[in-house]
Amino acid sequence: MDSCRAVEKVEHNGTFEWTPTSHGEYYEHPETDVDEADLRVNTASDRTDAIGILLAKVDRLERRLGEIAPAYGHNGPPDEVGVPPYDNEDRDKLRELVVVVRDELSKAAPDTSILYAESEKAASIGAKAIAYAAKTADSAVQESVKTVAKYGTLLGMAQFAGFDLTKFGVELVNLASDLVSFVEKFLTL
Repeated sequence: MDSCRAVEKVEHNGTFEWTPTSHGEYYEHPETDVDEADLRVNTASDRTDAIGILLAKVDRLERRLGEIAPAYGHNGPPDEVGVPPYDNEDRDKLRELVVVVRDELSKAAPDTSILYAESEKAASIGAKAIAYAAKTADSAVQESVKTVAKYGTLLGMAQFAGFDLTKFGVELVNLASDLVSFVEKFLTL
């Protein structure tokens, strides 16, 4: 049987979709799992929803703080990478941020200057973490040519003990953005 006849035989029964596509009738669209902390404040329909989103992000931040070794970077990283930006001082600043933001969000009239200051703190630490992780990963790739052992060590600095420093940085920057959105959308006239 040649290929043309085989095609005719299959299509004769009404099957024209040879492989499933994302728009075909046989494609099963996956259900999206929306994590509450992945929602954005600017899409919240009211102030209560926005506060819920912010509190979920603050809760996630608090949990994530427990995942990072407190003295990470103390073992003298290679000079081309440098000392990580996230240290015990940053951890303390972020723990304070958790307390301050929760306190402000519980008030009927949160202080916008405090929320702005906390958003700047989160954005600053987040940006440092992202930049450091990118620099570390870049160094790891460059050094991988030289030695596999060094590659593992350097890459481990960007993602250590299952903790992704880049993702952590992005979460901090998103929290900062959402704090600003909350102030602009619900607290300013």
